Amino acid sequence: MLGDALLRMDICLVADGRSLAGWNSHPVACSAFAGITRTLGESLVASHFPPLGRYYLLDLAQDQLLLVMVSGELHVGMQLAGDKFHLGLLTNVVIPETLQALARAYAVESPS
Repeated sequence: MLGDALLRMDICLVADGRSLAGWNSHPVACSAFAGITRTLGESLVASHFPPLGRYYLLDLAQDQLLLVMVSGELHVGMQLAGDKFHLGLLTNVVIPETLQALARAYAVESPS
């Protein structure tokens, strides 16, 4: 759906930021955003705000966006070219469909 607007994507573990799968993967970003998501969640609680929901979106320089979706024990992170898609497509189609597919498609098991 995003075509050439998608610059990179990773599916990562929330716990340690380890990338499980990706396209044009960036493992260092996975680890960093696992920490950012954790800190953001703790900051919201400490500030007496509601907890973090299903995603957050960052407006980056050079007309790029960073989308981090949270589903259970997994993150999906996407770096996007902001000038190559409509935000409505992202919020009304891509995010809901990605989160639904992710919820149906995985079970994280601890190694024996």
